[in-house]
Amino acid sequence: MDRFEQIGSALEQIDGVDILTPFEAEEFRLKGNIRISIEDVQLDFVVEILDCYPLSFQGQEAIRFINKDLISFNHVNSDGSICLHTLHSPDITQKISYDIDSLKHWVRKYYIEKDTDKHYEHIIVPVESGTEGDVFLFTDVDYLFNDDDFGIFTYSTISSNIVKGEPQRILHSNIIVDYRIKNKKVATCKWDTGFVDLYAREKSEGLFVFLKEPPVEMSRFAVSDWSALDGFLPYSFKEYLYNIQRAWKPNNGSYVSLLLGYRIDDINIHWQSIRIDMNKPPIKADRIPKTRVWNYFSIPQEIKWQQTDNCSYDFFFGRGKMNDRLAKAKIAVLGVGAIGSNLAKTLVRGGATNLAIIDHDMKEAGNICRSEYLFATGVNKKIHELMMTLRSISPFVALKFNEQLLDTAKLGIGNDEWANYLCEALSDFDLVFDCTTDNDVAFMLNNLPIKADVFSISITNHAKELVCAVNPNLYGATNAIYALLNNDIEDLYSPTGCWSPTFKASYNDISVLVQYALKQINLNYEREVKQRSFYLSTDNKNGFEIKLQQL
Repeated sequence: MDRFEQIGSALEQIDGVDILTPFEAEEFRLKGNIRISIEDVQLDFVVEILDCYPLSFQGQEAIRFINKDLISFNHVNSDGSICLHTLHSPDITQKISYDIDSLKHWVRKYYIEKDTDKHYEHIIVPVESGTEGDVFLFTDVDYLFNDDDFGIFTYSTISSNIVKGEPQRILHSNIIVDYRIKNKKVATCKWDTGFVDLYAREKSEGLFVFLKEPPVEMSRFAVSDWSALDGFLPYSFKEYLYNIQRAWKPNNGSYVSLLLGYRIDDINIHWQSIRIDMNKPPIKADRIPKTRVWNYFSIPQEIKWQQTDNCSYDFFFGRGKMNDRLAKAKIAVLGVGAIGSNLAKTLVRGGATNLAIIDHDMKEAGNICRSEYLFATGVNKKIHELMMTLRSISPFVALKFNEQLLDTAKLGIGNDEWANYLCEALSDFDLVFDCTTDNDVAFMLNNLPIKADVFSISITNHAKELVCAVNPNLYGATNAIYALLNNDIEDLYSPTGCWSPTFKASYNDISVLVQYALKQINLNYEREVKQRSFYLSTDNKNGFEIKLQQL
């Protein structure tokens, strides 16, 4: 009764709100009816409030305002509930006030003023629920689709996961590889070829058609029946699908996926997916009396919609990527141990599209605690495992590797051929990150006549400092900075056996400094400021602090 009284009291205190039906308890919720009055407008809503209110539930507000007569207006779901996102408050009275304010804002903006948003809102698609489903991941192609284009698309399943418990639902994630336009060209998706070679070895086929308009009713809701879809499908495609239905054989499977494409603006397109049950074909044909002409049409039958996701580069990294001087550059990472593997992974998550990783070393169990490697993959070449990791993160990064570059260059020191060899090997890169923590490599890279910006990154014992030296005086800057530091070379980690001691630092210690350094480098590119050598020093006396010092 306290919740009844608290909610009712809170609503009664808000101007322009009348309770039409007192709230009653249902399973896990309260339910009642209210009227909202704004200016000369009055709208009635069914209100449903979950028991967890004022907290949210599964990322959604725990209160719903429902009026099915408003479905034709913006930001209204198919069940008539208004799509609202309001401020948080753990206090019921305050939260009710926030939610009613949001509802009033919707009424003013979308019902009274009939406003339309500048940004695109996807059509509302009721995705099929069952024991099994597909999601199609698509990206850009080098082809401008025309209205009524249709044909076959090729896809590959990259994973199958259980996404619900009881009953279990298995979701197959598929990347679209290409579109074979009928009687025209093949439009290939702009995934990196290395990613496709790795994940798209086994291919399947589906059908696609590009529509003049989105397949919707009431401007926002995907049509639910094939008979309603009939007017959107070109005659030539219905004939094409009908002939496929007739030739379909049981060993081809029980269903086929159909992609429906359409424009969402002057540049971008979107694809929606339907699962067609070939045991219940949706296209019929009637012969027009006294002619040899056939009429092809869709019959009344529920549409089984599937999930799609736009994974084009701009959408994939739309929530945040690094400056294009990093994201679009050709980058070489020398040494992919604790520092280099962390840096390479960050670059790829930041939108890097062209990366070469160079290292001769094997990954062992002792590397795992502070690098981007896994125990479950066993003993392996670092570059091979890291390439697999990076490809699993981004389908857009082109990767190369070289195991012997630095060793071969060192072997040429005696005849002075090493400089020409290294220049030629690195001439094509825009950026070079030396993460070997090897003074010999810094010496070799120093004043090397290449166009690339070269950064030499190393970390002192216990990760007290990170040093980042920049060409042209790479070697000199490194030595100058280390001369300023009190680097402890006594308390090193010395494993059992005859191994070179190494610095002590956890994954967290290393990662926080590498991220800070990369942030500084990225910021300089954003501001178009010349890169300078710097070092980061840490202080734990009054809580963890990082201080940047530039040369």
